[in-house]
Amino acid sequence: MRLRATTRWVSPALLIPNEGSVQRPLSGQALDVSEAQARWLIDQGYATAMEAALPQPPVPERTVTAAKKPDPVPVPDEPLAEASEEESLSPWQAEALSFFSSTTDKEAIDERVDGIGPKTAAKILKADRPLTWAALDDILSASQVQAVQSVFDQSEDS
Repeated sequence: MRLRATTRWVSPALLIPNEGSVQRPLSGQALDVSEAQARWLIDQGYATAMEAALPQPPVPERTVTAAKKPDPVPVPDEPLAEASEEESLSPWQAEALSFFSSTTDKEAIDERVDGIGPKTAAKILKADRPLTWAALDDILSASQVQAVQSVFDQSEDS
């Protein structure tokens, strides 16, 4: 039988006549004892009977359904026409891109374009090849782009 100790039961164990000793449970815990032991503990005021646990309602089983995968997007047989970066470049940009792509010397870049120092020239030389205008534009500051434009616009005119 399940019992709960009362505040009267303060000793760690009780000796029940003809039934042996019973250890006091920790506070709030239930105690399982025989019917004779339970009767004596309740009669002496050391414990109270716990109500039988009410049966729990059955938990419905979960049904797991797989999430529906989206339909695949049809891929056209022909690749989409992408605008070429070189087509959208102005003549001075194309000429500058050609110069920076073909040059492998920092001093040549520094001599040709006033305003681009050795650090920026080194970054241009380390950039992935083939060099694109977007990569070049990321490396150069706005004032350096203007310096490049002034140099290569002049070379177009001559």
